[in-house]
Amino acid sequence: MARFSPFDLDEYILERLPLNKRITLECELEEDDQLVNEVEKRKRVIGNIRQISRESLLQEFEDWDTNGYQEKKKEIDKKEKKEFSLPAFASYLIAAIIMLGVYLLTHNYDPSKNFSPDKAYEFYFEPVNARVIFSSRNDSDLSEERKAVISKYQDHDFEGAIMDMNAYLDENDDAIIQMISGISYLAVGQNETGEQRLIYAGNRDKKLLVYTNWFLALSYMKTGQMEESKEYLLRVTDLGGYYAGKARELFRMAGGTYLGDKEIEQF
Repeated sequence: MARFSPFDLDEYILERLPLNKRITLECELEEDDQLVNEVEKRKRVIGNIRQISRESLLQEFEDWDTNGYQEKKKEIDKKEKKEFSLPAFASYLIAAIIMLGVYLLTHNYDPSKNFSPDKAYEFYFEPVNARVIFSSRNDSDLSEERKAVISKYQDHDFEGAIMDMNAYLDENDDAIIQMISGISYLAVGQNETGEQRLIYAGNRDKKLLVYTNWFLALSYMKTGQMEESKEYLLRVTDLGGYYAGKARELFRMAGGTYLGDKEIEQF
């Protein structure tokens, strides 16, 4: 607990904590019930603050609308001017902008209307930093051999990385390298092989599911398997962590809606 300040926990909840700290924190959350309770407590506090801020804004708008706008409108209506009134136009324009802002704040925008699986995949697909995964696991064995195996992946030379990792995996059963090779296969468009590697890695090491489920969801989306993609997005949301917010956002874009944390229907 001492390793993470209240500021770190707030940044984690707001999904702004740097990747290396986030992964380390999530590993500790699996082991430290006190830390879990502290994160949950701060989530409730932040949620209450957001709710209060939203309600205050709505109240301010209502007060302005009843006390300010209506009075201004009466004054304008009393002026029987035939010529164009710039101040009056400006007042109506400001009112319209504020009303539009409040509407967007209080109503759900449906982003699925312009949804494209290919564009969504390109936007969200970002290979995970392999070194951060090893360091967060306190893996003793980011050995020289492993460093060499992931070096091309880190440089985004995915075809070269696949060759090196396949040679390594012929002699080693390494779940993290399996996952990284799966991501590499997705990056070069060999989705079926990538999916097989990701599924194997997730089954072999449950701590990798937060990563493997996310990349499986993206791959299924790209290949048009939308129901499978949404199923995996829900799994990512249930696991929590860095990808949970992105998964929830992408799930809604793909046409799913939530009641709490459960899917209730499709648009």
